[in-house]
Amino acid sequence: MQLEIDGWRLRLTFSAAHVMIGHKRCGRLHGHDYAISVRLDGEPGKDGVILDFGVLKDIVRGIAKELDHKFLVAKRHKNVAIKNGRVTMRSGRSTYEVPLADCAVLDIEQTSAEEIASWVGRKLRAKLAGRANLSRLQVKVEEGMGQSVWLSVKL
Repeated sequence: MQLEIDGWRLRLTFSAAHVMIGHKRCGRLHGHDYAISVRLDGEPGKDGVILDFGVLKDIVRGIAKELDHKFLVAKRHKNVAIKNGRVTMRSGRSTYEVPLADCAVLDIEQTSAEEIASWVGRKLRAKLAGRANLSRLQVKVEEGMGQSVWLSVKL
């Protein structure tokens, strides 16, 4: 069986700014409205459900809240430096300096939808660990309506 929650319909969304360092078009400061949707494959437990919808929505809302109204930073990129409460990022001819408090520093190489989906997937996977009835997690991160990336991992 498969359980699904739709990010746009359930307002599992966040708005964030980012720079895709070195990218021709997206290497400048810009932002998006994002939505996180989830599918879980599994079998109903003793309570008759794969996972309580409310529990899953709360987990996803918590993840979205970490990113909402933040400047997304790929801390593993070589052009990112974090010190003295500031984030400095170089992309092309531009240098951005942002207070650390305004940033969501993610353990990724680039702030692409693909890597954001992987980051969200790792967070979700950790929160769902130990639930033996679950077999697969699928995470969809939409960068605006109609542009999305799906991540699929075994649990």
